[in-house]
Amino acid sequence: MNKLDFDQEELPVRSMLDLLLEMGEERAIANSRAKWERNGMGNLLLGQLQARFGTPPEQIADRIRAADTETLQRWSLRLLTAATIDDVLAD
Repeated sequence: MNKLDFDQEELPVRSMLDLLLEMGEERAIANSRAKWERNGMGNLLLGQLQARFGTPPEQIADRIRAADTETLQRWSLRLLTAATIDDVLAD
């Protein structure tokens, strides 16, 4: 066998480019997962607000869509005892 003939499986070292690409893919997957979770939480909160108080005004829906996960969790808990939408979203 010629020294230039080799199988990929015989190469023990991965290229730096391969490692960087894999890290980038993992980061993209994590970011997508976080965005999906945040969107799901926001949609659930909007549905719950609608069921309890009627359709929320568009500026409130926009605020919910722009919120981070921690804020959405806080608002979701407040929904359990709030008398108004404003009570839910109070900071």
